[in-house]
Amino acid sequence: MEHERSYPISTDFAYFNQDGIMKPYGYQHLLAQLVDRHLDSIGMNMENTMDYGLGWVLRSISLDIKSPIPRGHSLIGKTWYSHRRGPYFRREYQFYDKDDNLLIEASSFSILLDLENRSIFRQKELPFPFLEPTEILLLDAKPSYKAKGEYSSIEDRRIRASHIDGMGHVNNCRYGEFSYDSLPEDKRANLAQLKHLEYYFQSELGLGDAFRMEHKEDGDNVYLRGVLDGNNKSSFDVIMHF
Repeated sequence: MEHERSYPISTDFAYFNQDGIMKPYGYQHLLAQLVDRHLDSIGMNMENTMDYGLGWVLRSISLDIKSPIPRGHSLIGKTWYSHRRGPYFRREYQFYDKDDNLLIEASSFSILLDLENRSIFRQKELPFPFLEPTEILLLDAKPSYKAKGEYSSIEDRRIRASHIDGMGHVNNCRYGEFSYDSLPEDKRANLAQLKHLEYYFQSELGLGDAFRMEHKEDGDNVYLRGVLDGNNKSSFDVIMHF
C-alpha cells in the first residue's frame, strides 16, 4: 500500500534560523523532498507527466507542527494520494524522528497544469496510469482561500530570475520565503511557538512581475499575502498560527 512506504528525509542547515528553529518555508522543502522521492519510486515524477504535456502544481498546503524538528537529524517521511475531486488531487504527509515520534502532519491539494496553454487539466480520465487513493485524511484542509478584511502594506517586491523554477513560474517555496521576510519581528522572535501553517497559491507570478506584500494579525494568527501590482486580489496567501 502507498501509505506504508517510508523514506529518509534530510533537514538542511539552511532550513533553520539562528536559534535552531525551522523557518516556515523549511517545511515546504521537506514536503517537496518527500513527494519527489515518492513519485520517483512509483514512476510518476514530474519528468514523466511532462512527457504528456502536464505538470503538477500545488494549490494549497495545510500543516500541523506536533513537535519541533531537530536540526541536523534525518527524518522518516510517509506520503499518499488520498482523494480527488474535480481537478484537485489531495495528498497526505507525515514525518517522524528516529524514535518514531510524529513531528509533522500535512495535507496538500495539487492540480495538473497543461503546459502548452497554462490551463488546468479538467478531464476525468488521466493520460497516464495513476494509483487508487488511500482515503486516510489527516487534516481539515481545503484547496483555496479568500482573503478578507483590511491588510497593511509591508513592502514592494519584484520577481527575479532566481525565483523561477522548471515550470516557468515562481517556485512555491519562494512564496514561503517572501512571507517569512514579511513576518512581524515579534513573531519571528517567537518562531518556536508556531503550531500551524497554511499556504494558498492563487495565481501564477512570472519573471519581472511586481507585487506588494501585505499582512494583518488576529489574535494568534498572522495573515500574509502577495498582491500583483495593479490588482487587489491575492496571488498567494499564507496563514501562520502561533
